[in-house]
Amino acid sequence: MQVFSSLKGGTGYSECGIKFMCLGSDVGGINRKPVKLIFTLEKTLGNVIGRRTMELRICSCPKRDKQQEEQKFNVRRLIVIYNLKFRAINSCSCRTKSKNLG
Repeated sequence: MQVFSSLKGGTGYSECGIKFMCLGSDVGGINRKPVKLIFTLEKTLGNVIGRRTMELRICSCPKRDKQQEEQKFNVRRLIVIYNLKFRAINSCSCRTKSKNLG
């Protein structure tokens, strides 16, 4: 839990650093599980004003994992583009018929 006092003059936000020690969502981990971070904004008496969640992926090698995710995304995008073009070619009703010149 992080308690914030009033905001500094001229700012509309507060910063809070969070360090995660568990790599339970790491792709290579044997016991990987989905992880969500829950932000809850409360008044001083514990009345909840708002709540938001964010999916996290905590990994030991973020650069490598980012590159792998980008490659997977690009491959999926190319497959979708190929399928769309293939369907467009096969559904074209303007195919020319050859004339019998005999």
